[in-house]
Amino acid sequence: MPEIQEHLRQSTRGGRRRKLVVVDDDPTGTQSVQGFPVLSEWTAEALAREIEDDSTPGFFLLSNIRALSARDAEHVLREIRTGLDAALKRLNRSEDSVTIISRSDSTLRGHFPLDVEVLCSHPPLDKKGAESQARMPRGGTSVLTLVAPFFQAGGRMTINDVHYMTTSPASVLPVHLTPFAQDKAFGFSTSNLKDWVAQKLGGGVKAEDVASITLDDIRRGGPTGVRDKLLSLARSNTTSLGTYVVVNAVTREDLECVVLGSLQAEDAGLEGSTEGEPGIRMVYRTAADWVAVRAGLSPLPPLPASALRPPPDLPSHVPSAEGGLIVVGSYVPKSSEQLSFLLENGGKEQFQGIEICVDTLFQDETARLGEIVRVTAAIEGGINAGKHVVIFTSRQLRQEDGAGGLISGMKVSDSVVEIVKNLRTRPLFLIAKGGITSNDVAVKALGLKRAMVLGPILPGVPVWECGEESKFPGMKYVVFPGNVGSSQALFEAAQKLCFPPSASTPPSPDSKTSLASCVTPTRPVFASSSRTLDLLEAARAKGEAVGAFNVYNLEGVRAVVRAAAATNSSAILQVHPSSLEFGGQPLLELCRAGRFFVEEMGTMRGSKEKDTIAVHLDHANEAAVIEQVLATQLVDSVMCDGSAKPYEENVSWTAQMTRLAHSKGIPVEAELGRLAGEEDGLSVQEKEAKMTDPLQVPDFVEQTAIDMVAVTIGNVHGRYARNPPVLDLARLADIRAATDRLLVLHGASGLPPKVVHATIAIGAICKFNVNTEVREAAMQVIREGKAKDVLPLMQTTGEAMQRVIENKMRLFKASPSI
Repeated sequence: MPEIQEHLRQSTRGGRRRKLVVVDDDPTGTQSVQGFPVLSEWTAEALAREIEDDSTPGFFLLSNIRALSARDAEHVLREIRTGLDAALKRLNRSEDSVTIISRSDSTLRGHFPLDVEVLCSHPPLDKKGAESQARMPRGGTSVLTLVAPFFQAGGRMTINDVHYMTTSPASVLPVHLTPFAQDKAFGFSTSNLKDWVAQKLGGGVKAEDVASITLDDIRRGGPTGVRDKLLSLARSNTTSLGTYVVVNAVTREDLECVVLGSLQAEDAGLEGSTEGEPGIRMVYRTAADWVAVRAGLSPLPPLPASALRPPPDLPSHVPSAEGGLIVVGSYVPKSSEQLSFLLENGGKEQFQGIEICVDTLFQDETARLGEIVRVTAAIEGGINAGKHVVIFTSRQLRQEDGAGGLISGMKVSDSVVEIVKNLRTRPLFLIAKGGITSNDVAVKALGLKRAMVLGPILPGVPVWECGEESKFPGMKYVVFPGNVGSSQALFEAAQKLCFPPSASTPPSPDSKTSLASCVTPTRPVFASSSRTLDLLEAARAKGEAVGAFNVYNLEGVRAVVRAAAATNSSAILQVHPSSLEFGGQPLLELCRAGRFFVEEMGTMRGSKEKDTIAVHLDHANEAAVIEQVLATQLVDSVMCDGSAKPYEENVSWTAQMTRLAHSKGIPVEAELGRLAGEEDGLSVQEKEAKMTDPLQVPDFVEQTAIDMVAVTIGNVHGRYARNPPVLDLARLADIRAATDRLLVLHGASGLPPKVVHATIAIGAICKFNVNTEVREAAMQVIREGKAKDVLPLMQTTGEAMQRVIENKMRLFKASPSI
């Protein structure tokens, strides 16, 4: 290694070292380095910035192409190549100022030779193996493509051109006999790398035409012998396809010898091209160890515990938990062994396992979103209780999708991404198990654009520190390859990251409970005993919802209260301004008195709760009405409805009304978006309706300080035009992820049970407004005309309404089955 380091110091162009540009097909390629930035973007500006930074030997680009089809992979690779060309042009530097390495080897799986063809100007082949007219190397340049899959931490070595893998201390197998060779997308049938190259090239090159650097070349000839052989191969090359060269290596010292020899050959080729001789272009397709050796890095010891602790200056706008998160997406046998060991030996007091049911993810969208929300909620509960949560996908494989499992894998990965993306609390740390999993969680869930590789937590297992632009700046992110380590390795890594939780943390909820049981809204200090909030929070904690029923008279109040008694439910009596205009303050007083009907009747079964009924002012859009009602002290909550106003005006008016209500100790519900439909004199045409924008929700909540958000996701006042109604459940999930406030759904009349349960499970809806069906039940009795006097009419209409209300209450309490 000292010889390589000295060569790198002396070998500069224009006073600068050649920058390493490492294109990684998944993030695990950083497993042998430290001090390397990792980028998930490849704009000319970003690449130029990294090339110009002389403080680092190179940088990694997260292409994630192993998760893509060949067509999509080629598109990404061409984007990278275009960005790199533009960056070099911007800096006025030649292509020789960088060295491109395709770190795209996951136990021989990946898009070879597509990666080197596109990235390194190697002439691509068509499907029949013939040359195509794509980017050709510059005239007179001979191309050598080195294939070097040696990886010490993974137990992988090449002897006599055959690639082996150490599967246990007493077992070394040719890699085509390991499970990796059975990969539906990138499987292979030979461990002889010459044959493997020929097969991947589709017949364009024969196995006998593939050269190799043998162990004899390395151990007898040393770096000079390797250099001379590479130069000889380049000068004897007779095809524009160039020469493919297999690199044998059993030890790191073997690899160091080949790297130094290739560096010397690179320099000789560059010098030759300036003197009129044919130039040499070295192209590298390698595993992770090549990158470290090429950068002059000695073997890295595991990071000390002090380097793994969270930085003291974490941003305060994101709450932090004392529990970490481990995400296991990799399905290879070694990952499953490590997962089992962790769950069996970690201890239930310290680790909480949560299985992501893959079968559920492949049901309809409602079921998928419900599973996402369930798991997200369990994570929040666990990490906030100081436990280290382990989420893992079901261990069965789904590869029969016509694309070798890539399409199925993408769906599972997208769901894992949504789970992590929905977290509102920063975990103490995050371990992502598997290459594709770690890429998608980093880039798509955490929004990471640039991270810094700190070094290994275990051999072959790198730790990154998330950049400032990410979801959780400064968090330690462990990229754990699926095929690395002993059965105990995942447990050992987790133990190194675990720091004792505080003794005051509450117990963790059961991982199978609903979203509601794991999410505690931030209750404003003014409303420490608000009846409405008490009822809604209690319901959400059980994965249920409370029905809020508009009432107009004694019969309506009595129907709601009796239904609550019959079903052992809580309820909210709602008064709309239009009915208040008719009934005045006595109507509010009737509702207030109705809260005590249940206790006086003595019919509430199995409940000793006194305050099971709340009174709510519904859809108040005039400040004067709100002020008058608050002055009566007869309501437990109000809805300040500025939804008809432009957004900024809605925010301003709602904030003003909220301050007024809060000064009286009354919580506020407000609507973001606007419902279509007609009810109680409120009429909104469909073209005037507007869905709730999840991106506006945090701003709306922060500026108004409201306590409950009424969402618009396709729900309407009155009857639904479509049967069954179609609600935007994905939008609801995004809204839920954007706020911890209690969520309300207006227009519950006519919603099928499955939709009701989905909104509870996916969005934690804990208050449903119901009016139309109750009123229609009363009107049907009146139209039938069977009652012969006023009292019988009051009784029969009340009973009809009560039947509808009881059904709704049971529906809102039923266990979701989505």
